[in-house]
Amino acid sequence: MSRLLLEAHDISVSYGERTVLAFDDFTLYAGERVGLVGENGAGKSTLLRVLSGELWPDGGWRAEYAPLAVIEQSGLAEGAEFSPALRGELRVQPLREGLSGGEKTRRRIAAAFSGKGGVLLADEPTNDLDAEGLERLRRLLRLPEALVLISHDRALLDEVCNRIVLLEEGRLTSFPGNYSAFRAELENRRQYQNSLYRQALDEEKRLKNMIQRQAETVSQRGKLPSRMGNSEARLHKRAGGATQAKLSQSRRAMESRLEHLERPDRPRDDPAIAMKLGAATPVVSRTAVELRELSLTAGERTLLRGASLTLPTGSHTALLGPNGCGKTSLLRRIAAGESGGGLRIAPGVKIGWFDQDHAGTLDGARSALENVMDGSVYPESMARIILARLNLRGGDVHKKLSLLSGGEVAKCALARLFCADVNLLLLDEPTNHLDVFTLEALQEVLRSYAGTVLLVSHDRRFVQETTERLAFVENGTIRTFEGNWAEWEQRQRRDEDEEAAGLENTLRWLRQESAE
Repeated sequence: MSRLLLEAHDISVSYGERTVLAFDDFTLYAGERVGLVGENGAGKSTLLRVLSGELWPDGGWRAEYAPLAVIEQSGLAEGAEFSPALRGELRVQPLREGLSGGEKTRRRIAAAFSGKGGVLLADEPTNDLDAEGLERLRRLLRLPEALVLISHDRALLDEVCNRIVLLEEGRLTSFPGNYSAFRAELENRRQYQNSLYRQALDEEKRLKNMIQRQAETVSQRGKLPSRMGNSEARLHKRAGGATQAKLSQSRRAMESRLEHLERPDRPRDDPAIAMKLGAATPVVSRTAVELRELSLTAGERTLLRGASLTLPTGSHTALLGPNGCGKTSLLRRIAAGESGGGLRIAPGVKIGWFDQDHAGTLDGARSALENVMDGSVYPESMARIILARLNLRGGDVHKKLSLLSGGEVAKCALARLFCADVNLLLLDEPTNHLDVFTLEALQEVLRSYAGTVLLVSHDRRFVQETTERLAFVENGTIRTFEGNWAEWEQRQRRDEDEEAAGLENTLRWLRQESAE
């Protein structure tokens, strides 16, 4: 049997009147790679703090039997000592002003792996990482004896994890397998719940109809036929009374059965968004944004040199490239909304900007709904539908923004953009801090968005589901691919096969020449 490395039992954590954690057991054995999933605000980061020993729970206990290492969700890993090998492997940048989000993440990862932790607790370690950084992280995640991983990157959860733990209403439910297996099991349970709910509704309807028919029969039996003598009437009443008593007894039995009928919880339906978002102000021009021979600098660094890019109106484009190549700087340049210097923004284009520091655009003293309705061109009912679609629903929409988690604040910022009078969305890492369920909902909303979208994301599956064009920032220029991520990968494999075939033909020719 595998060695027990970490355990926690009878854990309870509350913040004020709100219970965040209330579960019986969590155990982690050598060889386990656990993906921890749950909606924003469910308490995933709190659970990781309890498991690491940073937070002492209100009730219960935990014990560790191996050294622990933690990848924090934020911070600069100031004062950390990095091993030379990790510094080179992760290309860790010195601590300085202006580090990109990905460069900060690399420092936090290197700090965690520079220790001797047998157990790794990782809280969103993929935030802002480029494709190269993600690949290096995947290799490193094979090293610890055991892993607990919070991540919105479903591809990573599929590749790394062999168990998924769902945190919901403070309780833990364990599922064997990776994320895809977990989602399939959830869908099976949802369909089963739907089936039970429909069966209960059908049975309730059937009992009510039978009770109604019984009542009508009793009423009809109580009426005397016309032209009946007194003696006949007495006999009829006596026989009818016995029948009525039986019918009444049967009806009471059915009413009791109806009263005690078990009614499963109604499955939660995700509300549909009936109207096309982003189409309130159409753009007449066929091209929403055009870059032609654009140059861009950051301090003394040249980010872009003579770069060109076209965003057709209504297109959805992913802007891809390594950390620090200038993707965020380019989005900020477009978000400024001023043509010139190689940038042309078509008349009628109204820009919505989702910055990585989106919280700064919202009012923490106002509620989530009030923030979304500020500048909305849609009624409150539509704002509520969008918030609910992004898994912020019920009384949570009336909470002050300052009381919400980072992921819930991100939902508000996104919902505010969808409700605003804009037709060009610039999204800089919109999946950061979102739970996997909201991320999948965001995909659905973006897929139906009628406006133009330019987004930066290192989530391969999200890019595949939401964009049909790719723009690669490489060596100060921009190269465009007309197709989605899967088509680009197919093209890459074909090019590699052709290159390999060409090399093989060359080697064959050289061998023939040598033989002659």
